[in-house]
Amino acid sequence: MSEIIQAQVITSYGSHGVVRTEAGDLLECRYRRQLGRPLCGDNILIKADYQVKQASLEKILPRHSCFYRGDARLRKHAVAANLDQVVIVVCPYPSPPSHLLDRYLVAVENLNLKALLVFNKTDLKNDHPEISERMQIQFDYLNSLGYPVIQTSCKSPAGANSLEAALNNKCSILVGQSGVGKSSLINTIFPERELQTRTISNATQKGKHTTTATTLYYLPESGQIIDSPGVWEFGLWTMPAHQLEQGFIEFSQWSGNCRFSNCLHTHEPDCGVKAAVETGELPAARYQAYTQALDMFTE
Repeated sequence: MSEIIQAQVITSYGSHGVVRTEAGDLLECRYRRQLGRPLCGDNILIKADYQVKQASLEKILPRHSCFYRGDARLRKHAVAANLDQVVIVVCPYPSPPSHLLDRYLVAVENLNLKALLVFNKTDLKNDHPEISERMQIQFDYLNSLGYPVIQTSCKSPAGANSLEAALNNKCSILVGQSGVGKSSLINTIFPERELQTRTISNATQKGKHTTTATTLYYLPESGQIIDSPGVWEFGLWTMPAHQLEQGFIEFSQWSGNCRFSNCLHTHEPDCGVKAAVETGELPAARYQAYTQALDMFTE
């Protein structure tokens, strides 16, 4: 006998996914194309059949937030739903591509989410001193703008308590390159992750999916964490110039000094933002991240 109940999407593979009911049961759920494709983190209504441990999608409930990335054609691509914060993980090796943090922050600001910056693998600082020093300067600057920064190491408990506290009572997504240690960080603060992974895999008998799909885990105390597959780059999507500027929150300190109200801060005379770069108040690298994105991603 089947019934209509509410559930949360733990991981989604396209035509089906694994959902968790309010009673804590994991069920494989088949989607119906006309109802849309649920995202990891979505709250949905399902028709559940407990005899066969399967369900079918009835409705996707409204989302209070969504995280996106840009695809190869600069189109907006949804990754996960109902998030509170984006945890951006970088490390000295592999070192982050130019302006990677800036692009993530543009996305976070435009999606009305909170950002938490994690400088992981601090034990490698001495092995990569130049990269580490450059990253530390960038982190210090972003922290001065109000973005919280936590330094962690997967080889010691350093920073683990601070990170765990920052995740409590929130739904967070971990993003970053392959190899920066996202999964190791989760394992450090959440030893039961492997058990949850096996449980999710058993729900579909397709264990290989869990290593490549965006997956939600329930933290021991409170909160949820979404582990996303590592990527080499993070791309933005096409957006108007004013939305791009919104991602560089410090520009507002100087944009009021621009001669023109619609100043793009590139070729215009008497630009307050460019003047701040010349005086060193605005780091040149931060301004370069803006102009590079302006050339590539704006309408």
